[in-house]
Amino acid sequence: MKKENKSTNDMQDAFPVIRIGYDMRLLDSNLTALPLLSEWKVRKGSKIPDNVLNAYPEIIRSLQDTNPSG
Repeated sequence: MKKENKSTNDMQDAFPVIRIGYDMRLLDSNLTALPLLSEWKVRKGSKIPDNVLNAYPEIIRSLQDTNPSG
């Protein structure tokens, strides 16, 4: 019998992964994030709307924590 082994990629695909630039534009995402991005009306390269940033302040906080110039 073959033992099931979940790779890191399998685990990442189970959860939405969204990369946002310091200018609040969507850089990249995985397929699991597409329904969320559709609800937000965001496409790759477009800016995350203010209503989403207000609803999820963690987005801004996470970028401030890692901003090399800030």
